[in-house]
Amino acid sequence: PGYEHVVAALEKRADQMGAQIVLFTNEKPTGSVDYYSFTTPFPQKSTIQSNFDNSNNNPYASSNSSLIQTAPRYNAQKEYIVSYFYKFESITGIYPIDLSDLDKSKTGQLEGVKAKVIYKDSPAFGTILEDDIILKTNGNTIRDVSNFVDISNYLNSGTVEFEILRKGQKLNKEISIK
Repeated sequence: PGYEHVVAALEKRADQMGAQIVLFTNEKPTGSVDYYSFTTPFPQKSTIQSNFDNSNNNPYASSNSSLIQTAPRYNAQKEYIVSYFYKFESITGIYPIDLSDLDKSKTGQLEGVKAKVIYKDSPAFGTILEDDIILKTNGNTIRDVSNFVDISNYLNSGTVEFEILRKGQKLNKEISIK
């Protein structure tokens, strides 16, 4: 039931996005428990240290001994990488991806898309750069890739205005579509 539920959710999301192909993998699971070690120095003149002083009980110990401790590091759930593919002929030449959680936390932007590929000789080439975050197109807020595709499909020839975030700075850029 768990696997079928996950697949059904992926199919539903694909239908909402208009994706014809869905790929998912768990090759890099984070659900395992692994361990890390850290060194804790003994406090000065503690009873623990006195047991390890250079004495007949422990000839190898010294006054700067330390205790190696091991603690479990838990990651509660497995992560899956999911990719949705659908045909999109970009009139602007921009092929974006959704913002990752890291992008959102770094920029404070919850909406927008990241320009990943800009076709050479396209209207956006040289104006919009890879990793620019597109916030608005012609004044319309861009929520995600599906929204970007929907808005792009209705662009007419002429000037298209973008509000982008580049290296933390908001910029306005224009391209011309023929």
